[in-house]
Formats: sequence, C-alpha cells, structure tokens
Amino acid sequence: MRIIRVENFFCTIGQSARENWLLLEQSSQTSIFFHLSSFPSCYVILQTEQKVDQIPEHVIRSCAEICKNNTKYRELKGIYVDYTPISNVKKGSVVGEIVYRKSRKVFRVKI
Repeated sequence: MRIIRVENFFCTIGQSARENWLLLEQSSQTSIFFHLSSFPSCYVILQTEQKVDQIPEHVIRSCAEICKNNTKYRELKGIYVDYTPISNVKKGSVVGEIVYRKSRKVFRVKI
C-alpha cells in the first residue's frame, strides 16, 4: 500500500487485489472509496471523517486522478472514476472485486 497526501487529506492506494481487500477491511467507514467506472483498477481510499458532499471538488478530482494514474489506463482520455462512501462498498465473490450496496450513492467524475 502507498499513502499520498492531498492537501490536508491522506489517500491510501491498494496495489494488488489482496491489498485492495485488506485496505477495505482496515479503512474507517467514513472514508471515501475511488475506483475506475468500467475497468479494473486499484482502490484509492480518501481517509476522512467528512461526508462526500463536504469534500472540496479539487480533492475529489485529485483522488480520481491518482486512481486513474495507478492503472494501465492512465493514458486514456475522458475516463470515469466512481467514488462513494466506503460504507456503500462490500466485497464481491472474487478477491479484489467489489459491489456497491446502493447505486444512488455512487458518484462519478470524468478525468
């Protein structure tokens, strides 16, 4: 796992499927989860006690860019990154896979 500072926040990046799941287990339920919308990617977790709508837009964009830049899709233009409270994320049936509990709580940003 890697940790990157974005202003006054810390982002943790999973670097493998197993590490991603470990990151889910270890993160606070108030954290924000980032993942590419239509492609496999690392998990980026924004450690925060704030709600999604309280996070500055430029911090959301920075975390989304970190997510995209840590994948083989880093050169694609106009790719979407999902973000949602980590409490809205649960493990899927395959290591590294996730499922959103409620799709209405998932937001997207185009990077």
